[in-house]
Amino acid sequence: MNFYIYLILLKIIVKDIFCKRNNFYSVLDETLKVSNFRSFDDLLNSSLTISVQEIRAVYICTSKIIVLRNFNLDFLRNCITSDKSIEIYFSNLKGINIKRNELIAKNSINLVFSYTKLVFYHDGNIIKWCCNNSFTNSFFKKIYDLKFTFSVKFYLNTCPLIFENSIINRIQFFGLSNSFVKQNEPTFEKLDRKFNSTVNSLLISSYRFRLTSDFLDSNVFKQLNVISFKGVIDSIDVNTFKNLSQIKEISFETESMNIIQNSQFKWLKYLIENNINVKLDFIFVRNVDFYEQDFCLYHKIPSYGEFYISYTFYHVNCTCTQLMLLNSSKNILKNKTCLNYFSNKCNFSNLTKACGKNPMPIEFKYSKLDFYFITEYLNLYSISSKLVFSIIGFLTNLISIRICYLIEKKNLIHSLVMINSILNTILCAFSILHLFGECVFYTGIYCSTFQRSVFVQYYEIFIYNFLYRAIL
Repeated sequence: MNFYIYLILLKIIVKDIFCKRNNFYSVLDETLKVSNFRSFDDLLNSSLTISVQEIRAVYICTSKIIVLRNFNLDFLRNCITSDKSIEIYFSNLKGINIKRNELIAKNSINLVFSYTKLVFYHDGNIIKWCCNNSFTNSFFKKIYDLKFTFSVKFYLNTCPLIFENSIINRIQFFGLSNSFVKQNEPTFEKLDRKFNSTVNSLLISSYRFRLTSDFLDSNVFKQLNVISFKGVIDSIDVNTFKNLSQIKEISFETESMNIIQNSQFKWLKYLIENNINVKLDFIFVRNVDFYEQDFCLYHKIPSYGEFYISYTFYHVNCTCTQLMLLNSSKNILKNKTCLNYFSNKCNFSNLTKACGKNPMPIEFKYSKLDFYFITEYLNLYSISSKLVFSIIGFLTNLISIRICYLIEKKNLIHSLVMINSILNTILCAFSILHLFGECVFYTGIYCSTFQRSVFVQYYEIFIYNFLYRAIL
């Protein structure tokens, strides 16, 4: 059965290779896909005759990894006729030239980047440091939604001037991490001067991310109103919000208590002491984190006018820890969340006094993201051990072949040993080459540069998954 599947795949691939395409774009409904081009100059020099009246989304994927430069919306001027928003998806970029691009249009623009290295260029040169330059014609001048997916690689000490004079309604960062298998934390270079930038909302999806003022730059995010966190936040530095006086709401959607265990809400105390009116919304996505022994962990959460808490469960009998959190919040319909809300089983004053005398030890609890990253640790171990044993097997079998070759009087056993060594050498070579198709996170500790190439994909399908396994 598998043999016939591979024959069908081979037929499709051969047909795709030998059938030449006249255009580098295709249209489905209101979506334009632009691909198979090597330079953005190809778009400027092309005249697109598209049969549809309106384009809502544009997917742009280059045939090789290049820098985004000389890009504007002129080639779509005949396809954007209304005032509705348009989404532009960029993929396969090794950087962005912030000067020689222009995205000014009457439409609301949403930008999405994937499989991109967030390296910025100016006049063809990599911006390694700001030097107080001015980039008044910012690429992000007027964007409604700017999204960086999990496959975007971020870098430290990014020049914040790339956002100078920008107007962005929301920025979304996905895939931020500070773990051994994935180090992907963006920070901004500190400047001595101020500049204008408007970002209203920020969403961060992360794992073991450390939120500091190096990321929440006081120039880029000084107009920030709403911050949303998803995933696992390891800690929040107390000075993070020092220069962000416009914040009105901070929400956490998490199943990990690291943020409470590590920071003890010192950052929240700072907000309260400085009369910054913040609405906090904690969304705990599982019930098992609220044991009675966790009471001392949560009782330090301040009770003030704009504190909200949400659970993903309703109509259950809550623990004292859950009831204490609800009492400290400004939620409405509290009895709908906890059926025993009006019961008097919990003596909160005695429980609070007990915390000062014999505080309960904090037990680390694994979240779903923790288990997911554990599988990637195992994947890294599998790749590493496969490489070591494959190299050892390849070298030892070469030695065996050499020894058998040097034997003058060979018998049947020598011939069989030599054939076996040759086959083992081929299998070890296949296994070593298979590492070109392996990846531990696209932006993680190891991901082959050739992993997404067509040749490697063909090798994985026909050589490794078919021929290699057939020999085994």
